[in-house]
Amino acid sequence: MKDKTINWIKEHKYLFLYTIIPIIIFTILFLCYYPGIITYDGQNQWNQIQSNLINDAHPFFSTYFMYLLSKIHNTTTIVIIYQMFIFSIMWGIFCYNIKCDKKYELIKIIFTILFCLTPIIGIYSITLWKDILYTYYLFFISAIIYKGINNNFKYNILDYILLGILLFLVYSYRHNGIIVSILFIIIMYIILLVKRKKTGYKYLKKSVVVMFVFISLLTVISIPKSIMLKKYDASLSKEEKEVSTSAIDHYSIWMMGAHITDNNINDSDDLKFLNKIIPIETWKNIYDPYIINSTITSVDFNKKYYLKHKEEFISMFIDYSMKNPSTIAKHYLKSDALLINPISIKQGYVYIFDFSEWGSPYGFEAKINSKIPTIKNMYNNIINYSLVEPLNLLYQPAIWLYLSIILTIVLAKKVYGKKIWLFILPMLLNTISLLPINLAQDLRYVYINFITFGGILLLFIINYKKIFVKK
Repeated sequence: MKDKTINWIKEHKYLFLYTIIPIIIFTILFLCYYPGIITYDGQNQWNQIQSNLINDAHPFFSTYFMYLLSKIHNTTTIVIIYQMFIFSIMWGIFCYNIKCDKKYELIKIIFTILFCLTPIIGIYSITLWKDILYTYYLFFISAIIYKGINNNFKYNILDYILLGILLFLVYSYRHNGIIVSILFIIIMYIILLVKRKKTGYKYLKKSVVVMFVFISLLTVISIPKSIMLKKYDASLSKEEKEVSTSAIDHYSIWMMGAHITDNNINDSDDLKFLNKIIPIETWKNIYDPYIINSTITSVDFNKKYYLKHKEEFISMFIDYSMKNPSTIAKHYLKSDALLINPISIKQGYVYIFDFSEWGSPYGFEAKINSKIPTIKNMYNNIINYSLVEPLNLLYQPAIWLYLSIILTIVLAKKVYGKKIWLFILPMLLNTISLLPINLAQDLRYVYINFITFGGILLLFIINYKKIFVKK
Protein backbone atom coordinates (compact mmCIF):
# COMPACT_ATOMS: atom_id res chain seq x y z
CA MET A 1 0.00 0.00 0.00
CA LYS A 2 2.84 2.36 0.91
CA ASP A 3 4.64 1.62 -2.37
CA LYS A 4 1.45 2.28 -4.35
CA THR A 5 0.99 5.61 -2.62
CA ILE A 6 4.60 6.63 -3.27
CA ASN A 7 4.32 5.58 -6.92
CA TRP A 8 1.05 7.54 -7.31
CA ILE A 9 2.67 10.65 -5.84
CA LYS A 10 5.68 10.28 -8.16
CA GLU A 11 3.40 9.81 -11.14
CA HIS A 12 1.42 12.94 -10.23
CA LYS A 13 4.30 15.09 -9.00
CA TYR A 14 3.52 17.84 -11.49
CA LEU A 15 -0.09 17.94 -10.30
CA PHE A 16 1.20 18.68 -6.81
CA LEU A 17 3.70 21.21 -8.15
CA TYR A 18 1.14 23.23 -10.13
CA THR A 19 -1.17 23.17 -7.12
CA ILE A 20 1.42 24.13 -4.51
CA ILE A 21 2.84 27.13 -6.44
CA PRO A 22 -0.41 29.18 -6.25
CA ILE A 23 -0.88 28.16 -2.61
CA ILE A 24 2.57 29.49 -1.70
CA ILE A 25 2.14 32.76 -3.64
CA PHE A 26 -1.38 33.41 -2.34
CA THR A 27 -0.36 32.58 1.24
CA ILE A 28 2.39 35.22 1.06
CA LEU A 29 -0.06 37.76 -0.37
CA PHE A 30 -2.62 36.82 2.26
CA LEU A 31 -0.08 37.54 5.00
CA CYS A 32 0.80 40.82 3.28
CA TYR A 33 -2.86 41.90 3.34
CA TYR A 34 -3.91 40.02 6.46
CA PRO A 35 -6.73 39.20 7.19
CA GLY A 36 -7.48 39.60 3.46
CA ILE A 37 -9.37 42.14 1.37
CA ILE A 38 -12.83 42.38 2.93
CA THR A 39 -15.42 43.85 0.57
CA TYR A 40 -18.72 45.45 1.49
CA ASP A 41 -20.67 42.49 0.05
CA GLY A 42 -18.42 40.04 1.87
CA GLN A 43 -18.88 41.91 5.13
CA ASN A 44 -22.65 42.00 4.55
CA GLN A 45 -22.78 38.22 4.14
CA TRP A 46 -20.56 37.71 7.16
CA ASN A 47 -22.81 39.95 9.28
CA GLN A 48 -25.78 37.82 8.22
CA ILE A 49 -23.97 34.71 9.42
CA GLN A 50 -23.04 36.25 12.75
CA SER A 51 -26.61 37.40 13.35
CA ASN A 52 -27.97 34.03 12.17
CA LEU A 53 -30.32 35.88 9.80
CA ILE A 54 -29.55 34.94 6.20
CA ASN A 55 -31.48 37.04 3.69
CA ASP A 56 -31.79 36.92 -0.07
CA ALA A 57 -29.68 40.00 -0.82
CA HIS A 58 -27.16 37.46 -2.13
CA PRO A 59 -27.87 33.98 -3.51
CA PHE A 60 -28.66 31.87 -0.44
CA PHE A 61 -26.08 29.11 -0.91
CA SER A 62 -23.16 31.55 -1.28
CA THR A 63 -23.96 32.85 2.22
CA TYR A 64 -24.94 29.46 3.62
CA PHE A 65 -21.64 27.91 2.55
CA MET A 66 -19.80 30.70 4.37
CA TYR A 67 -21.96 29.79 7.37
CA LEU A 68 -20.80 26.15 7.13
CA LEU A 69 -17.15 27.24 6.87
CA SER A 70 -17.61 29.48 9.91
CA LYS A 71 -18.35 26.36 11.94
CA ILE A 72 -14.78 25.24 11.25
CA HIS A 73 -13.25 28.59 12.17
CA ASN A 74 -15.44 31.60 12.90
CA THR A 75 -13.51 34.27 10.96
CA THR A 76 -13.54 35.47 7.36
CA THR A 77 -10.05 34.00 7.07
CA ILE A 78 -11.45 30.50 6.59
CA VAL A 79 -13.43 31.58 3.51
CA ILE A 80 -10.40 33.25 1.91
CA ILE A 81 -8.20 30.22 2.60
CA TYR A 82 -10.86 27.99 1.05
CA GLN A 83 -11.00 30.02 -2.16
CA MET A 84 -7.18 30.10 -2.33
CA PHE A 85 -7.20 26.29 -2.28
CA ILE A 86 -10.01 26.08 -4.85
CA PHE A 87 -7.99 28.20 -7.31
CA SER A 88 -4.86 26.15 -6.65
CA ILE A 89 -6.59 22.80 -7.16
CA MET A 90 -8.41 24.10 -10.25
CA TRP A 91 -5.22 25.45 -11.81
CA GLY A 92 -3.23 22.37 -10.83
CA ILE A 93 -5.68 20.04 -12.57
CA PHE A 94 -5.72 22.23 -15.67
CA CYS A 95 -1.92 22.43 -15.99
CA TYR A 96 -1.48 18.72 -15.23
CA ASN A 97 -3.81 17.79 -18.08
CA ILE A 98 -1.82 19.81 -20.62
CA LYS A 99 0.17 16.91 -22.05
CA CYS A 100 3.56 17.97 -23.36
CA ASP A 101 7.26 17.08 -23.36
CA LYS A 102 9.08 17.46 -20.05
CA LYS A 103 11.04 20.40 -21.44
CA TYR A 104 7.78 22.39 -21.49
CA GLU A 105 7.07 21.75 -17.82
CA LEU A 106 9.43 24.60 -16.90
CA ILE A 107 7.38 26.92 -19.13
CA LYS A 108 4.24 25.91 -17.26
CA ILE A 109 5.95 26.53 -13.91
CA ILE A 110 7.19 30.01 -14.91
CA PHE A 111 3.82 30.89 -16.43
CA THR A 112 2.00 29.80 -13.27
CA ILE A 113 4.24 31.95 -11.07
CA LEU A 114 3.82 35.05 -13.25
CA PHE A 115 0.10 34.48 -13.69
CA CYS A 116 -0.53 34.18 -9.95
CA LEU A 117 1.51 37.33 -9.30
CA THR A 118 -0.59 39.36 -11.76
CA PRO A 119 -2.33 42.04 -9.65
CA ILE A 120 -5.91 41.12 -10.48
CA ILE A 121 -5.29 37.38 -9.94
CA GLY A 122 -3.19 37.87 -6.82
CA ILE A 123 -5.49 40.37 -5.12
CA TYR A 124 -8.79 38.73 -6.04
CA SER A 125 -7.52 35.39 -4.69
CA ILE A 126 -7.45 36.92 -1.19
CA THR A 127 -10.64 39.01 -1.54
CA LEU A 128 -13.80 38.02 0.30
CA TRP A 129 -16.36 38.12 -2.50
CA LYS A 130 -18.79 35.45 -3.64
CA ASP A 131 -17.98 36.45 -7.22
CA ILE A 132 -14.41 35.19 -6.82
CA LEU A 133 -15.51 31.68 -5.94
CA TYR A 134 -18.15 31.82 -8.67
CA THR A 135 -15.36 32.56 -11.16
CA TYR A 136 -13.17 29.73 -9.88
CA TYR A 137 -16.05 27.25 -10.16
CA LEU A 138 -16.68 28.50 -13.68
CA PHE A 139 -13.07 28.00 -14.78
CA PHE A 140 -12.98 24.65 -12.97
CA ILE A 141 -15.61 23.56 -15.52
CA SER A 142 -13.23 24.70 -18.29
CA ALA A 143 -10.46 22.63 -16.70
CA ILE A 144 -12.71 19.53 -16.68
CA ILE A 145 -13.67 20.22 -20.29
CA TYR A 146 -10.01 20.46 -21.28
CA LYS A 147 -9.33 17.10 -19.66
CA GLY A 148 -12.04 15.68 -21.90
CA ILE A 149 -10.61 17.37 -24.99
CA ASN A 150 -7.30 15.63 -24.33
CA ASN A 151 -8.71 12.10 -23.97
CA ASN A 152 -11.67 12.09 -26.35
CA PHE A 153 -14.02 12.89 -23.46
CA LYS A 154 -13.45 9.56 -21.72
CA TYR A 155 -14.48 10.77 -18.30
CA ASN A 156 -14.62 8.57 -15.22
CA ILE A 157 -17.50 8.65 -12.76
CA LEU A 158 -15.68 11.15 -10.51
CA ASP A 159 -15.41 13.59 -13.42
CA TYR A 160 -19.16 13.44 -14.00
CA ILE A 161 -19.85 13.91 -10.29
CA LEU A 162 -17.46 16.87 -10.13
CA LEU A 163 -19.09 18.46 -13.19
CA GLY A 164 -22.51 18.13 -11.56
CA ILE A 165 -21.22 19.72 -8.35
CA LEU A 166 -19.59 22.59 -10.25
CA LEU A 167 -22.75 23.31 -12.25
CA PHE A 168 -24.69 23.41 -8.99
CA LEU A 169 -22.16 25.82 -7.48
CA VAL A 170 -22.22 28.13 -10.52
CA TYR A 171 -26.03 28.02 -10.42
CA SER A 172 -26.06 28.85 -6.71
CA TYR A 173 -23.41 31.56 -6.36
CA ARG A 174 -24.67 34.32 -8.67
CA HIS A 175 -28.08 35.10 -10.13
CA ASN A 176 -26.68 35.11 -13.67
CA GLY A 177 -25.06 31.77 -12.81
CA ILE A 178 -28.54 30.26 -13.15
CA ILE A 179 -28.55 31.32 -16.82
CA VAL A 180 -24.98 30.02 -17.32
CA SER A 181 -25.72 26.58 -15.83
CA ILE A 182 -28.97 26.08 -17.72
CA LEU A 183 -27.42 27.16 -21.05
CA PHE A 184 -24.44 24.88 -20.42
CA ILE A 185 -26.68 21.88 -19.74
CA ILE A 186 -28.76 22.60 -22.86
CA ILE A 187 -25.62 22.88 -25.03
CA MET A 188 -24.15 19.74 -23.45
CA TYR A 189 -27.20 17.68 -24.37
CA ILE A 190 -27.43 19.16 -27.86
CA ILE A 191 -23.82 18.10 -28.48
CA LEU A 192 -24.41 14.62 -27.03
CA LEU A 193 -27.51 14.12 -29.18
CA VAL A 194 -25.74 15.32 -32.34
CA LYS A 195 -22.73 13.06 -31.65
CA ARG A 196 -24.76 9.97 -30.71
CA LYS A 197 -24.50 8.55 -34.23
CA LYS A 198 -20.71 8.32 -33.86
CA THR A 199 -20.44 7.54 -30.15
CA GLY A 200 -23.72 5.76 -29.53
CA TYR A 201 -25.61 6.51 -26.34
CA LYS A 202 -22.78 5.76 -23.87
CA TYR A 203 -21.91 9.41 -23.18
CA LEU A 204 -25.59 10.35 -23.12
CA LYS A 205 -26.24 7.68 -20.49
CA LYS A 206 -23.24 8.72 -18.38
CA SER A 207 -24.33 12.35 -18.47
CA VAL A 208 -27.31 11.32 -16.33
CA VAL A 209 -24.84 11.32 -13.42
CA VAL A 210 -24.25 15.05 -13.97
CA MET A 211 -27.95 15.83 -13.86
CA PHE A 212 -28.56 13.53 -10.90
CA VAL A 213 -25.87 15.28 -8.84
CA PHE A 214 -27.04 18.74 -9.97
CA ILE A 215 -30.72 18.16 -9.15
CA SER A 216 -29.94 16.29 -5.92
CA LEU A 217 -27.85 19.16 -4.57
CA LEU A 218 -30.52 21.71 -5.50
CA THR A 219 -33.08 19.58 -3.66
CA VAL A 220 -30.92 19.11 -0.57
CA ILE A 221 -30.04 22.80 -0.26
CA SER A 222 -33.71 23.76 -0.46
CA ILE A 223 -34.19 22.38 3.07
CA PRO A 224 -31.88 24.77 4.99
CA LYS A 225 -32.91 27.53 2.59
CA SER A 226 -36.58 27.24 3.52
CA ILE A 227 -35.72 27.19 7.24
CA MET A 228 -33.13 29.97 7.42
CA LEU A 229 -34.81 32.43 5.04
CA LYS A 230 -38.02 32.15 7.06
CA LYS A 231 -36.13 33.53 10.04
CA TYR A 232 -35.18 36.60 8.04
CA ASP A 233 -38.71 37.15 6.71
CA ALA A 234 -40.12 36.98 10.21
CA SER A 235 -37.61 39.53 11.42
CA LEU A 236 -38.64 42.23 8.96
CA SER A 237 -40.70 45.00 10.40
CA LYS A 238 -43.82 46.24 8.61
CA GLU A 239 -42.03 49.50 7.80
CA GLU A 240 -39.06 47.62 6.26
CA LYS A 241 -41.37 45.57 4.07
CA GLU A 242 -43.14 48.71 2.89
CA VAL A 243 -39.89 50.35 1.70
CA SER A 244 -38.23 47.32 0.09
CA THR A 245 -37.68 47.59 -3.66
CA SER A 246 -37.06 44.81 -6.17
CA ALA A 247 -34.52 44.40 -8.97
CA ILE A 248 -37.21 45.41 -11.51
CA ASP A 249 -37.76 48.63 -9.58
CA HIS A 250 -34.02 49.32 -9.56
CA TYR A 251 -33.67 48.76 -13.31
CA SER A 252 -36.63 50.97 -14.14
CA ILE A 253 -35.59 53.82 -11.85
CA TRP A 254 -32.03 53.65 -13.16
CA MET A 255 -33.03 53.67 -16.83
CA MET A 256 -35.65 56.35 -16.36
CA GLY A 257 -32.62 58.54 -15.71
CA ALA A 258 -31.62 57.94 -19.35
CA HIS A 259 -34.98 59.29 -20.55
CA ILE A 260 -34.69 62.31 -18.27
CA THR A 261 -31.12 63.01 -19.41
CA ASP A 262 -32.15 62.76 -23.07
CA ASN A 263 -35.04 65.18 -22.42
CA ASN A 264 -37.59 62.63 -23.62
CA ILE A 265 -40.13 63.71 -20.98
CA ASN A 266 -41.93 66.90 -21.89
CA ASP A 267 -45.31 66.38 -20.24
CA SER A 268 -45.50 68.67 -17.17
CA ASP A 269 -47.65 66.24 -15.16
CA ASP A 270 -45.16 63.43 -15.78
CA LEU A 271 -42.30 65.67 -14.73
CA LYS A 272 -44.12 66.66 -11.51
CA PHE A 273 -44.75 62.99 -10.74
CA LEU A 274 -41.12 61.98 -11.35
CA ASN A 275 -39.89 64.99 -9.38
CA LYS A 276 -41.58 63.56 -6.26
CA ILE A 277 -39.58 60.31 -6.65
CA ILE A 278 -36.25 62.03 -7.25
CA PRO A 279 -35.90 65.75 -8.00
CA ILE A 280 -35.47 66.06 -11.78
CA GLU A 281 -32.23 68.05 -11.69
CA THR A 282 -30.79 65.65 -9.13
CA TRP A 283 -31.86 62.73 -11.32
CA LYS A 284 -29.94 64.21 -14.24
CA ASN A 285 -26.83 64.76 -12.15
CA ILE A 286 -26.73 61.32 -10.51
CA TYR A 287 -27.67 59.23 -13.55
CA ASP A 288 -24.66 57.21 -14.66
CA PRO A 289 -25.12 54.57 -17.39
CA TYR A 290 -22.02 52.78 -16.12
CA ILE A 291 -23.34 52.06 -12.64
CA ILE A 292 -26.76 51.75 -11.02
CA ASN A 293 -25.79 52.55 -7.43
CA SER A 294 -25.59 56.32 -7.87
CA THR A 295 -29.33 56.38 -8.68
CA ILE A 296 -30.94 53.74 -6.46
CA THR A 297 -28.89 54.60 -3.35
CA SER A 298 -29.43 58.35 -3.69
CA VAL A 299 -30.48 60.06 -0.46
CA ASP A 300 -33.03 61.97 -2.56
CA PHE A 301 -34.81 58.80 -3.69
CA ASN A 302 -38.26 58.74 -2.03
CA LYS A 303 -38.88 55.00 -1.73
CA LYS A 304 -42.18 55.25 0.08
CA TYR A 305 -43.69 57.54 -2.54
CA TYR A 306 -42.33 55.36 -5.32
CA LEU A 307 -43.82 52.17 -3.88
CA LYS A 308 -47.23 53.81 -3.45
CA HIS A 309 -47.20 54.77 -7.13
CA LYS A 310 -45.11 51.88 -8.46
CA GLU A 311 -47.59 50.68 -11.09
CA GLU A 312 -48.00 54.17 -12.50
CA PHE A 313 -44.21 54.60 -12.69
CA ILE A 314 -43.61 51.24 -14.40
CA SER A 315 -46.35 51.97 -16.92
CA MET A 316 -44.80 55.38 -17.63
CA PHE A 317 -41.32 53.88 -17.99
CA ILE A 318 -42.54 51.27 -20.49
CA ASP A 319 -44.42 53.92 -22.44
CA TYR A 320 -41.39 56.20 -22.79
CA SER A 321 -39.13 53.23 -23.60
CA MET A 322 -41.46 52.16 -26.43
CA LYS A 323 -41.44 55.70 -27.80
CA ASN A 324 -37.67 56.16 -27.40
CA PRO A 325 -35.98 52.76 -27.94
CA SER A 326 -32.74 54.45 -29.01
CA THR A 327 -32.33 55.88 -25.48
CA ILE A 328 -32.54 52.40 -23.95
CA ALA A 329 -30.19 50.99 -26.60
CA LYS A 330 -27.67 53.76 -25.88
CA HIS A 331 -27.98 53.09 -22.16
CA TYR A 332 -27.22 49.39 -22.59
CA LEU A 333 -24.31 50.00 -24.93
CA LYS A 334 -22.73 52.11 -22.21
CA SER A 335 -23.76 50.07 -19.18
CA ASP A 336 -22.36 46.88 -20.73
CA ALA A 337 -19.20 48.60 -21.94
CA LEU A 338 -16.93 46.30 -19.93
CA LEU A 339 -18.47 43.30 -21.64
CA ILE A 340 -18.18 44.51 -25.21
CA ASN A 341 -15.96 47.59 -25.42
CA PRO A 342 -12.18 47.00 -25.08
CA ILE A 343 -11.35 50.71 -24.83
CA SER A 344 -14.23 52.06 -22.77
CA ILE A 345 -13.58 55.39 -21.08
CA LYS A 346 -14.28 53.66 -17.78
CA GLN A 347 -12.17 50.75 -16.68
CA GLY A 348 -14.58 49.69 -13.96
CA TYR A 349 -13.83 49.11 -10.32
CA VAL A 350 -10.72 47.27 -9.15
CA TYR A 351 -10.89 47.07 -5.39
CA ILE A 352 -7.32 46.79 -4.16
CA PHE A 353 -6.92 48.14 -0.63
CA ASP A 354 -8.79 47.52 2.61
CA PHE A 355 -12.40 48.61 2.79
CA SER A 356 -12.30 50.46 6.10
CA GLU A 357 -13.40 53.62 4.26
CA TRP A 358 -16.91 52.18 4.11
CA GLY A 359 -17.05 52.98 7.83
CA SER A 360 -19.11 51.91 10.80
CA PRO A 361 -22.53 53.02 9.38
CA TYR A 362 -22.27 49.92 7.17
CA GLY A 363 -21.21 47.68 10.04
CA PHE A 364 -17.78 47.69 8.45
CA GLU A 365 -14.68 47.71 10.64
CA ALA A 366 -12.27 45.66 8.52
CA LYS A 367 -8.67 46.82 8.60
CA ILE A 368 -5.53 45.34 7.05
CA ASN A 369 -2.84 44.35 9.51
CA SER A 370 0.04 43.30 7.26
CA LYS A 371 2.38 40.61 8.56
CA ILE A 372 4.90 41.29 5.78
CA PRO A 373 4.69 45.07 5.17
CA THR A 374 7.85 45.23 3.04
CA ILE A 375 6.49 42.83 0.42
CA LYS A 376 3.06 44.48 0.67
CA ASN A 377 4.55 47.87 -0.17
CA MET A 378 6.44 46.38 -3.13
CA TYR A 379 3.27 44.73 -4.42
CA ASN A 380 1.31 47.96 -3.91
CA ASN A 381 3.83 49.70 -6.18
CA ILE A 382 3.22 47.08 -8.89
CA ILE A 383 -0.55 47.53 -8.52
CA ASN A 384 -0.36 51.32 -8.63
CA TYR A 385 1.88 51.21 -11.68
CA SER A 386 -0.59 48.92 -13.47
CA LEU A 387 -3.41 51.41 -12.84
CA VAL A 388 -1.67 54.27 -14.67
CA GLU A 389 -2.78 55.05 -18.23
CA PRO A 390 -2.46 53.38 -20.68
CA LEU A 391 -1.65 50.24 -18.65
CA ASN A 392 -5.03 50.45 -16.92
CA LEU A 393 -6.59 49.37 -20.22
CA LEU A 394 -5.28 45.92 -19.34
CA TYR A 395 -8.07 45.78 -16.75
CA GLN A 396 -10.65 45.94 -19.54
CA PRO A 397 -12.20 42.45 -19.59
CA ALA A 398 -13.47 42.87 -23.16
CA ILE A 399 -9.84 42.91 -24.33
CA TRP A 400 -9.24 39.47 -22.85
CA LEU A 401 -12.55 38.19 -24.18
CA TYR A 402 -11.62 39.12 -27.76
CA LEU A 403 -8.01 37.93 -27.43
CA SER A 404 -9.23 34.60 -26.03
CA ILE A 405 -11.53 34.19 -29.02
CA ILE A 406 -8.69 35.01 -31.44
CA LEU A 407 -6.30 32.53 -29.80
CA THR A 408 -9.06 29.91 -29.76
CA ILE A 409 -9.59 30.35 -33.51
CA VAL A 410 -5.88 29.70 -34.07
CA LEU A 411 -5.77 26.69 -31.73
CA ALA A 412 -8.92 25.25 -33.34
CA LYS A 413 -7.37 25.51 -36.80
CA LYS A 414 -3.83 24.35 -35.96
CA VAL A 415 -4.02 22.04 -32.95
CA TYR A 416 -7.27 20.89 -31.35
CA GLY A 417 -10.03 21.27 -33.89
CA LYS A 418 -13.48 22.70 -33.11
CA LYS A 419 -13.72 21.01 -29.72
CA ILE A 420 -11.37 23.60 -28.14
CA TRP A 421 -14.25 26.09 -28.33
CA LEU A 422 -15.79 24.17 -25.44
CA PHE A 423 -12.89 25.30 -23.25
CA ILE A 424 -13.92 28.96 -23.44
CA LEU A 425 -17.66 28.13 -23.37
CA PRO A 426 -18.08 29.03 -19.65
CA MET A 427 -16.58 32.47 -20.29
CA LEU A 428 -18.82 33.02 -23.33
CA LEU A 429 -21.93 31.91 -21.44
CA ASN A 430 -21.07 34.22 -18.57
CA THR A 431 -20.82 37.14 -21.01
CA ILE A 432 -24.15 36.24 -22.60
CA SER A 433 -25.82 35.92 -19.20
CA LEU A 434 -24.66 39.40 -18.18
CA LEU A 435 -25.65 41.28 -21.33
CA PRO A 436 -29.30 41.85 -20.33
CA ILE A 437 -28.77 42.21 -16.56
CA ASN A 438 -25.45 43.92 -15.92
CA LEU A 439 -26.07 46.30 -13.01
CA ALA A 440 -22.64 47.70 -12.23
CA GLN A 441 -19.23 47.84 -13.82
CA ASP A 442 -17.29 45.69 -11.37
CA LEU A 443 -14.55 43.54 -12.85
CA ARG A 444 -15.58 40.75 -10.50
CA TYR A 445 -18.55 39.99 -12.77
CA VAL A 446 -16.21 39.23 -15.68
CA TYR A 447 -13.19 38.03 -13.72
CA ILE A 448 -13.55 34.76 -15.66
CA ASN A 449 -12.26 36.59 -18.78
CA PHE A 450 -8.85 37.12 -17.19
CA ILE A 451 -8.46 33.54 -15.99
CA THR A 452 -9.75 32.02 -19.23
CA PHE A 453 -7.30 34.14 -21.21
CA GLY A 454 -4.51 32.90 -18.94
CA GLY A 455 -5.53 29.33 -19.69
CA ILE A 456 -5.86 29.78 -23.44
CA LEU A 457 -2.58 31.74 -23.59
CA LEU A 458 -0.75 28.91 -21.82
CA LEU A 459 -2.17 26.42 -24.36
CA PHE A 460 -1.05 28.73 -27.16
CA ILE A 461 2.51 28.96 -25.76
CA ILE A 462 2.83 25.21 -25.20
CA ASN A 463 1.67 24.52 -28.78
CA TYR A 464 3.64 27.32 -30.48
CA LYS A 465 5.62 24.85 -32.64
CA LYS A 466 2.46 23.27 -34.04
CA ILE A 467 1.12 26.75 -34.75
CA PHE A 468 4.16 28.45 -36.30
CA VAL A 469 6.44 25.68 -37.57
CA LYS A 470 5.54 24.53 -41.08
CA LYS A 471 5.58 20.80 -41.68
